[in-house]
Amino acid sequence: MPRKTTLYIDIDDTIIAQVLPGSGFDLRPCMISQLKVLGRMYDCCWLTMWPYKDPIRAGSYQDGMSIVSMMSCLYGAQINETFRYAEWDRDHDLGKAEFVLREGAPKDWYWLEDPLHNVNLTRWQPREIWIATSVWIPRGHGAFRMR
Repeated sequence: MPRKTTLYIDIDDTIIAQVLPGSGFDLRPCMISQLKVLGRMYDCCWLTMWPYKDPIRAGSYQDGMSIVSMMSCLYGAQINETFRYAEWDRDHDLGKAEFVLREGAPKDWYWLEDPLHNVNLTRWQPREIWIATSVWIPRGHGAFRMR
């Protein structure tokens, strides 16, 4: 059976976002349902700063949180049974993009991510620039749109 298209998914400012200026951070509408559907359609992979299981150090704004604890609190623990977790080099100058474009990475993919601020697209090859501009960007209260 051929492998499904990979879908990389970020958390901060993507599925959890500060939608209105001055508001708190909220889960985007129907996100658990959307993740369940995406998990059936794609080979989903968490690509985020969040740790998978071991909580972030005490005193950070995500104190005690991990993907496992967040999904359990949202009654979405079964999502983690099918989603993979990306172990990427947080110190690499291309950040997450380095993981997506690494040697041996899936060639057929989408990426749900907030705008990439620290990536200099002029350093990428022409094919990679097309890939980078095909990132899915969250727009509005709950919609995702291809850029």
